[in-house]
Amino acid sequence: MIERFYLKDYLSFKETELNLSTGLVVFTGPSGSGKSILMESILSSLGGATCDAALCESSVTWDINADETGIENDEINVFKHIKKGNSRYFVNNQSLSRKAIGSIASDYLRHLSLKDFSDFENENLLSIIDDRISSKSKKIISLKEKFAKSF
Repeated sequence: MIERFYLKDYLSFKETELNLSTGLVVFTGPSGSGKSILMESILSSLGGATCDAALCESSVTWDINADETGIENDEINVFKHIKKGNSRYFVNNQSLSRKAIGSIASDYLRHLSLKDFSDFENENLLSIIDDRISSKSKKIISLKEKFAKSF
C-alpha cells in the first residue's frame, strides 16, 4: 500500500503531501482540477510513467525481494523520481533505472492505471467491496448467500 505521497513543483502543484489510509482511495473533482496530473506523478515515482516534477516520492509497505533486486527491504520502502535535467529514480536511496524500479513496482500497480478501468466495472467493483467487507465481518457471507437464494 502507498502510505504517503509527496510531490514538489509540478504544474499546478507547488508542494503536496498525501497521507493515505488503507482501503480503496478514489480521487474525484471537476475537469482540470489535477486528478490526472496527480496520478501521473504517483505513477512516475514508481517507474510507471514520466513527468517533469522536481520530486515525486512514494512511501510504500511493499515487500521487496532483496535477492532478486539487490535492494534491502525496509518496513517502509521509499520510491523517488527526481528531475534535475535528467530523470533519476531511487528505491531506499539506491539509484536504479526506470525500468528496474517499474519492474519492482509492477505487481502493485494494477489499480493505478490511467488507461485500464476494467477493475472498476460494476461486477468487479462489487467483488472488491464484498471482499473488503467480508474480511472485516463474516456476516456479509451469509447475507450474500440469502440474497442469492432469494433472487
